[in-house]
Amino acid sequence: MKATSKAFDISLFGTRTGKTALLVMAILWLLAALAGAQQLAADDDVSAKIRALERARLDAQAGGDLAALDLLLDNAVMWVEPDGTLFTKAQLLAKFHASKPLTTIATPSLTVRTYGTVAIVAGVYQQRGIVAGHAYLQRCRFISTWSLKKGKWLCIAVTAMPLP
Repeated sequence: MKATSKAFDISLFGTRTGKTALLVMAILWLLAALAGAQQLAADDDVSAKIRALERARLDAQAGGDLAALDLLLDNAVMWVEPDGTLFTKAQLLAKFHASKPLTTIATPSLTVRTYGTVAIVAGVYQQRGIVAGHAYLQRCRFISTWSLKKGKWLCIAVTAMPLP
């Protein structure tokens, strides 16, 4: 006795019904591919926006621009300094108000991942400044989290750790 498998009968595509089914499958595949391409384009747009907001946050931080920081940071932001200190928004703005602006802050590395209404930024920054009359250079790896709230992207968390 000969065993046969009828898992897939290609002769079906020679019929009118088979050709219609093949056309429908091709259209569905094309629509799925287009939807995926649109999602990638939308993700790229969000990533570019978050990248620009992150650079604006870093520029505001470097320049001591409290008004800009106030607009970019969520009221409930959680900010962890490289030494482990946790700041609220009010504490952070007071700290920046009391300190001298940084000389420079640069981000040679910045990666953005989006997850719907949340975006995670991971990067490295290098800052130069003056504390108690002494110049310093600090390199840190950071992660910041952005959330889309009422149509506006806000930074909801930042943490950084020193790099050797």
